[in-house]
Amino acid sequence: MNEFLSVSEMLSQLGFADEWWQYGFLDETSLRYMFDQFQSSDDKNREHYRYGAFRRSLELSSLTERPEFIEQYMILAQLDPDRGMAKSALESLLRSWAIPIEQVKSLRVMPEFSDHHLQAAAERREIIAAINDAQKATQPSSELFCRCIAASDSSVQHSLLQRLHLDNAQLEALKSEGVTCAIRNIATSQLKRRLKL
Repeated sequence: MNEFLSVSEMLSQLGFADEWWQYGFLDETSLRYMFDQFQSSDDKNREHYRYGAFRRSLELSSLTERPEFIEQYMILAQLDPDRGMAKSALESLLRSWAIPIEQVKSLRVMPEFSDHHLQAAAERREIIAAINDAQKATQPSSELFCRCIAASDSSVQHSLLQRLHLDNAQLEALKSEGVTCAIRNIATSQLKRRLKL
């Protein structure tokens, strides 16, 4: 272990901003463990360790339940020197089920989330939340169904097929417009089963 390196030195060598420590997103034990992994691993891409720290922060309720969590998380992403990784961290924030859907909707309109991929991640969360809110036995509204088709997202369309009762016309639409072969095959299979009854 690197007991002799200071917290500041380890943060610097891994490319973490000091705010990671100030906000309590890292503690000394996890930082030393991460630094040891960095030192002993063939993976010397420092952004991989920072991205792992972003992902772990989303799993810690002691962090995500704090009112200032999202604001601090976004500041840390803005401070990161690797812009591609920072964008991935913001996408992870939108995808995290630790973040309530109302907050995702609020984040979506912020300039930091204007990127096409971030907008798609927010749309996915919103649609899947709408599907989850609908009852299993009910048909999706035409608006929700159209959003699912327009999203061109396999996770969204799979959730739609698994969780809601679709009419024959909706299954036909997914049979021809499903985003993946698997989605089209599931819709075809459900239609065939229905026609046999």
